[in-house]
Amino acid sequence: MKKLAIVPVLIALVFALLSCASGPKGQLNEKENPKDEVVTIDHKNKALGGAVPDWVFASVFDLEEQPKYKDMYVFKMETDGKDKDGAMTFLRGMEVPTQVARQVSIRVQNKFVGAQVGDKDKVETYMENVTKSLAQAQVTGLREVDNYWVKLQEGKKEPFYRAMALYIVPKAEIDGAIARALDSENQKTKPKTEEEKVARERVKNVFGEGMD
Repeated sequence: MKKLAIVPVLIALVFALLSCASGPKGQLNEKENPKDEVVTIDHKNKALGGAVPDWVFASVFDLEEQPKYKDMYVFKMETDGKDKDGAMTFLRGMEVPTQVARQVSIRVQNKFVGAQVGDKDKVETYMENVTKSLAQAQVTGLREVDNYWVKLQEGKKEPFYRAMALYIVPKAEIDGAIARALDSENQKTKPKTEEEKVARERVKNVFGEGMD
Protein backbone atom coordinates (compact mmCIF):
# COMPACT_ATOMS: atom_id res chain seq x y z
CA MET A 1 0.00 0.00 0.00
CA LYS A 2 2.87 2.37 0.75
CA LYS A 3 4.32 1.76 -2.72
CA LEU A 4 0.99 2.61 -4.31
CA ALA A 5 0.78 5.83 -2.30
CA ILE A 6 4.13 6.93 -3.73
CA VAL A 7 2.94 6.60 -7.35
CA PRO A 8 0.75 9.77 -7.44
CA VAL A 9 3.61 11.75 -5.94
CA LEU A 10 5.98 10.54 -8.64
CA ILE A 11 3.45 11.42 -11.36
CA ALA A 12 3.08 14.91 -9.93
CA LEU A 13 6.85 15.36 -9.94
CA VAL A 14 7.03 14.28 -13.60
CA PHE A 15 4.41 16.85 -14.60
CA ALA A 16 6.22 19.53 -12.63
CA LEU A 17 9.49 18.78 -14.42
CA LEU A 18 7.78 18.82 -17.81
CA SER A 19 6.21 22.16 -16.97
CA CYS A 20 9.60 23.66 -16.11
CA ALA A 21 11.13 22.27 -19.27
CA SER A 22 8.50 23.92 -21.47
CA GLY A 23 10.17 27.34 -20.98
CA PRO A 24 8.75 30.75 -20.00
CA LYS A 25 5.37 31.93 -21.21
CA GLY A 26 5.56 33.41 -24.69
CA GLN A 27 8.49 31.29 -25.83
CA LEU A 28 7.73 29.67 -29.18
CA ASN A 29 8.36 25.92 -29.42
CA GLU A 30 9.54 24.26 -32.61
CA LYS A 31 6.21 22.78 -33.64
CA GLU A 32 3.64 25.54 -33.47
CA ASN A 33 2.84 29.08 -32.48
CA PRO A 34 0.91 29.20 -29.17
CA LYS A 35 -2.77 29.93 -29.72
CA ASP A 36 -3.55 33.64 -30.25
CA GLU A 37 -0.06 34.76 -29.25
CA VAL A 38 1.54 37.29 -31.57
CA VAL A 39 5.22 36.57 -32.15
CA THR A 40 7.91 38.22 -34.26
CA ILE A 41 9.30 35.84 -36.86
CA ASP A 42 11.37 38.33 -38.85
CA HIS A 43 12.37 41.99 -38.74
CA LYS A 44 14.44 44.62 -40.51
CA ASN A 45 17.66 44.05 -38.50
CA LYS A 46 17.45 40.27 -38.14
CA ALA A 47 19.60 39.40 -41.16
CA LEU A 48 22.42 41.54 -39.74
CA GLY A 49 22.07 40.07 -36.26
CA GLY A 50 20.57 43.24 -34.82
CA ALA A 51 17.75 43.62 -32.33
CA VAL A 52 14.32 45.19 -32.75
CA PRO A 53 14.51 48.87 -31.63
CA ASP A 54 12.84 49.55 -28.30
CA TRP A 55 10.37 52.02 -29.80
CA VAL A 56 8.75 49.43 -32.09
CA PHE A 57 6.66 47.73 -29.41
CA ALA A 58 6.65 50.56 -26.85
CA SER A 59 3.71 52.92 -26.36
CA VAL A 60 4.17 56.59 -27.21
CA PHE A 61 3.52 57.43 -23.55
CA ASP A 62 6.39 55.21 -22.39
CA LEU A 63 8.65 56.71 -25.04
CA GLU A 64 7.80 60.23 -23.91
CA GLU A 65 9.09 59.27 -20.46
CA GLN A 66 12.57 58.65 -21.87
CA PRO A 67 15.09 61.47 -21.31
CA LYS A 68 15.86 61.83 -25.03
CA TYR A 69 12.21 62.72 -25.71
CA LYS A 70 11.80 64.93 -22.65
CA ASP A 71 10.65 67.99 -24.59
CA MET A 72 8.92 66.08 -27.38
CA TYR A 73 5.58 64.51 -28.12
CA VAL A 74 5.95 61.13 -29.79
CA PHE A 75 3.73 59.74 -32.55
CA LYS A 76 3.75 56.39 -34.30
CA MET A 77 2.32 55.59 -37.71
CA GLU A 78 1.78 51.97 -38.68
CA THR A 79 0.06 49.78 -41.23
CA ASP A 80 -0.28 46.03 -41.77
CA GLY A 81 -0.01 44.11 -45.02
CA LYS A 82 0.76 40.71 -46.48
CA ASP A 83 3.69 42.12 -48.46
CA LYS A 84 6.63 43.94 -46.84
CA ASP A 85 7.32 46.34 -49.71
CA GLY A 86 3.63 47.08 -50.09
CA ALA A 87 3.27 47.88 -46.40
CA MET A 88 6.30 50.16 -46.44
CA THR A 89 5.09 51.93 -49.59
CA PHE A 90 1.67 52.52 -48.03
CA LEU A 91 3.35 53.85 -44.88
CA ARG A 92 5.44 56.33 -46.87
CA GLY A 93 2.33 57.49 -48.69
CA MET A 94 0.51 58.44 -45.50
CA GLU A 95 -0.34 62.10 -44.96
CA VAL A 96 1.59 62.14 -41.70
CA PRO A 97 0.84 65.74 -40.63
CA THR A 98 -2.89 65.04 -41.00
CA GLN A 99 -2.61 61.79 -39.03
CA VAL A 100 -0.62 63.50 -36.28
CA ALA A 101 -3.20 66.29 -36.03
CA ARG A 102 -5.92 63.68 -35.57
CA GLN A 103 -3.91 61.94 -32.87
CA VAL A 104 -3.43 65.26 -31.10
CA SER A 105 -7.18 65.83 -31.23
CA ILE A 106 -7.87 62.38 -29.75
CA ARG A 107 -5.36 62.85 -26.94
CA VAL A 108 -6.83 66.25 -26.08
CA GLN A 109 -10.32 64.77 -26.04
CA ASN A 110 -9.20 61.92 -23.79
CA LYS A 111 -7.52 64.31 -21.38
CA PHE A 112 -10.66 66.46 -21.24
CA VAL A 113 -12.80 63.40 -20.43
CA GLY A 114 -10.57 62.56 -17.47
CA ALA A 115 -10.09 66.14 -16.29
CA GLN A 116 -11.77 67.59 -13.23
CA VAL A 117 -13.39 70.72 -14.62
CA GLY A 118 -16.73 70.64 -12.84
CA ASP A 119 -19.90 70.34 -14.89
CA LYS A 120 -18.69 69.02 -18.25
CA ASP A 121 -22.12 69.63 -19.82
CA LYS A 122 -21.38 73.36 -19.73
CA VAL A 123 -18.24 73.00 -21.86
CA GLU A 124 -18.95 69.87 -23.91
CA THR A 125 -19.77 71.71 -27.14
CA TYR A 126 -16.88 74.09 -26.49
CA MET A 127 -14.42 71.18 -26.30
CA GLU A 128 -15.95 69.43 -29.30
CA ASN A 129 -15.25 72.53 -31.38
CA VAL A 130 -11.70 72.75 -30.02
CA THR A 131 -10.90 69.13 -30.84
CA LYS A 132 -12.36 69.52 -34.35
CA SER A 133 -10.14 72.56 -34.83
CA LEU A 134 -7.06 70.64 -33.68
CA ALA A 135 -7.85 67.73 -36.01
CA GLN A 136 -7.56 70.16 -38.93
CA ALA A 137 -4.61 72.16 -37.64
CA GLN A 138 -1.25 72.40 -39.37
CA VAL A 139 1.43 70.59 -37.37
CA THR A 140 4.83 72.27 -37.50
CA GLY A 141 8.17 70.93 -36.32
CA LEU A 142 7.29 67.33 -37.26
CA ARG A 143 10.34 65.10 -37.74
CA GLU A 144 10.73 61.41 -38.58
CA VAL A 145 13.12 59.62 -36.22
CA ASP A 146 13.08 56.09 -37.61
CA ASN A 147 11.08 53.56 -39.57
CA TYR A 148 10.94 49.80 -39.28
CA TRP A 149 9.15 46.64 -40.31
CA VAL A 150 8.43 43.39 -38.51
CA LYS A 151 6.92 40.13 -39.71
CA LEU A 152 4.38 38.86 -37.20
CA GLN A 153 2.25 35.79 -36.73
CA GLU A 154 -0.78 35.35 -34.51
CA GLY A 155 -1.46 31.77 -33.53
CA LYS A 156 -1.76 29.61 -36.65
CA LYS A 157 -2.93 32.49 -38.84
CA GLU A 158 -1.02 33.61 -41.91
CA PRO A 159 2.03 35.80 -41.12
CA PHE A 160 1.77 39.50 -41.94
CA TYR A 161 4.04 42.53 -42.08
CA ARG A 162 3.72 45.62 -39.94
CA ALA A 163 5.42 48.79 -41.16
CA MET A 164 5.99 51.56 -38.63
CA ALA A 165 7.46 55.04 -38.46
CA LEU A 166 8.34 57.10 -35.40
CA TYR A 167 7.84 60.86 -35.36
CA ILE A 168 8.49 63.59 -32.82
CA VAL A 169 7.22 67.15 -32.44
CA PRO A 170 8.50 69.72 -29.93
CA LYS A 171 6.01 70.00 -27.08
CA ALA A 172 6.04 73.77 -27.42
CA GLU A 173 4.56 73.48 -30.94
CA ILE A 174 1.66 71.24 -29.90
CA ASP A 175 0.99 73.04 -26.61
CA GLY A 176 0.92 76.34 -28.48
CA ALA A 177 -1.58 74.95 -31.00
CA ILE A 178 -3.84 73.76 -28.16
CA ALA A 179 -3.71 77.16 -26.46
CA ARG A 180 -4.54 78.93 -29.73
CA ALA A 181 -7.48 76.59 -30.37
CA LEU A 182 -8.88 77.27 -26.88
CA ASP A 183 -8.49 81.03 -27.25
CA SER A 184 -9.99 80.99 -30.75
CA GLU A 185 -13.08 79.13 -29.58
CA ASN A 186 -13.45 81.57 -26.68
CA GLN A 187 -13.54 84.41 -29.19
CA LYS A 188 -16.04 82.67 -31.47
CA THR A 189 -18.52 81.64 -28.79
CA LYS A 190 -18.67 83.64 -25.59
CA PRO A 191 -19.74 81.80 -22.41
CA LYS A 192 -23.44 82.29 -21.73
CA THR A 193 -23.26 82.06 -17.95
CA GLU A 194 -20.75 82.69 -15.18
CA GLU A 195 -20.66 78.94 -14.50
CA GLU A 196 -19.71 78.24 -18.09
CA LYS A 197 -17.03 80.92 -17.94
CA VAL A 198 -15.54 79.34 -14.83
CA ALA A 199 -15.65 75.88 -16.45
CA ARG A 200 -13.80 77.19 -19.50
CA GLU A 201 -11.14 78.71 -17.28
CA ARG A 202 -10.69 75.34 -15.61
CA VAL A 203 -10.28 73.71 -19.01
CA LYS A 204 -7.65 76.28 -19.93
CA ASN A 205 -5.77 75.58 -16.69
CA VAL A 206 -5.91 71.84 -17.32
CA PHE A 207 -4.38 72.23 -20.77
CA GLY A 208 -1.84 74.76 -19.57
CA GLU A 209 0.38 71.71 -19.04
CA GLY A 210 -0.25 70.40 -22.55
CA MET A 211 -1.58 66.96 -23.51
CA ASP A 212 0.22 65.08 -20.73
